[in-house]
Amino acid sequence: MSEVTFIGNQVSYRLKPDGCSIVVTARTERWKETLLVVWVLAWTACGAYFLYELFLPHPRETKMALVIMLFFWFYFELKIGRAMLWRLWGYEQILFSKGRFSIKRSIKGFGKRHDYFTDNIERFHKVDMPANSFLSFMENSFWVLGGERIYFEHLGKKVALGRQLDEETTTKLTTFLNKQLSRWKE
Repeated sequence: MSEVTFIGNQVSYRLKPDGCSIVVTARTERWKETLLVVWVLAWTACGAYFLYELFLPHPRETKMALVIMLFFWFYFELKIGRAMLWRLWGYEQILFSKGRFSIKRSIKGFGKRHDYFTDNIERFHKVDMPANSFLSFMENSFWVLGGERIYFEHLGKKVALGRQLDEETTTKLTTFLNKQLSRWKE
């Protein structure tokens, strides 16, 4: 069995005779994870209170306002809940083998693997994003799931990976992925 090598503090890989396995973790600083959990708990408590108020005797207009508010609350509960689960237990597993490339976004082992033929991939590219833009700020925020830093084209479709990696790690991982791609093409 080969040893694990690290690219930055979020990416590790293992080279084997029959393939290459790369793991990109979603972990961040402990205080950010704690803040996210506290935020989810507070948001859940607010929703429980809104639900409690819905069943109290209120005028029809108030009940309608509570129902509308609960719809918005539920949408954001799902969004932030997924972000919390991703930050606590999420990772991307990238696999190369002869003629095949796979990506699996997983939370505690649950997730769907997507397979691609290496012959249909030309190369991996870094996503260019202006450093001081609002979109860049939002993509780098620890409370969102976006922020893919690397992409490739497969049969005319762009596929992104490497969520919220820093610039140095993105550059190193892109170079490593391109080397592995040329190694495992049939």
